[in-house]
Amino acid sequence: MHEFENLLPIAFISLFSLGALLIALRVLIAKRIERMHPYEWIKLGKPKLFSGDPDVNTRFVAYLNKKEFHHLNDKKLENINRLAGIISWLAIPLFFVVVILFLIRWGVI
Repeated sequence: MHEFENLLPIAFISLFSLGALLIALRVLIAKRIERMHPYEWIKLGKPKLFSGDPDVNTRFVAYLNKKEFHHLNDKKLENINRLAGIISWLAIPLFFVVVILFLIRWGVI
């Protein structure tokens, strides 16, 4: 057994936590657009990340990723979305670390 296999639970919990935080931030962004910019929310198709139309939700995530909301001049919305972007970029390498640690634990590597 490799010593760094002990990192697997820490890495997995960290990845899960980042994912949960990212989802919470996306929900917060959707609620902010709904509350502060209702016309934009309607134009987006009234996105609801868990119970809505998948096509609307996909367009909504693309809308956020492309930063198409700048015309709203909402600094708080921009800051929340920037934080969500940072968390996404942190989660990508952490995901690969978790995969590699699982492969080591299973003896593939």
